[in-house]
Amino acid sequence: MNLSLEASLSYRLLALLVLALFYGIYLTKQWRQKRRGIKTMQIGSRTDAQTRTVERLMSIATVGIVPAQLMSIGFGWSHLPAGARFTGFCVALLGDIIFLVSVLCMKDSWRAGIPDQDRTELVTDGIYAFSRNPAFWALTCSTSA
Repeated sequence: MNLSLEASLSYRLLALLVLALFYGIYLTKQWRQKRRGIKTMQIGSRTDAQTRTVERLMSIATVGIVPAQLMSIGFGWSHLPAGARFTGFCVALLGDIIFLVSVLCMKDSWRAGIPDQDRTELVTDGIYAFSRNPAFWALTCSTSA
């Protein structure tokens, strides 16, 4: 089923909107913690060589996914019918909402790569009472667009 350029463009804009919202939430959280003296991004700072290597590879994959997502949207690599694209947008938007809730519930315990000297309290209330990794679940939903 071929979509007109106008229909295809609107789905691309919706996909960009969901990605912008997701990364906006992430970067805002990181910026707010930095202003308060909290180092959010600590991946690759471990002294153990094996753990540091794994963390650095995870960091490369995390940064590398952004251009892959943008290229996918820009080149229109999705060949799904319009209904499936709209469903993907709805699931992705739900993922953004869940991500926002998980970030807010995590408060100052939000970290990526936690060194031994920077342990925080385990969050078990809010959305974390139902899932140990709602932010990762939300990320999976957000990439549905």
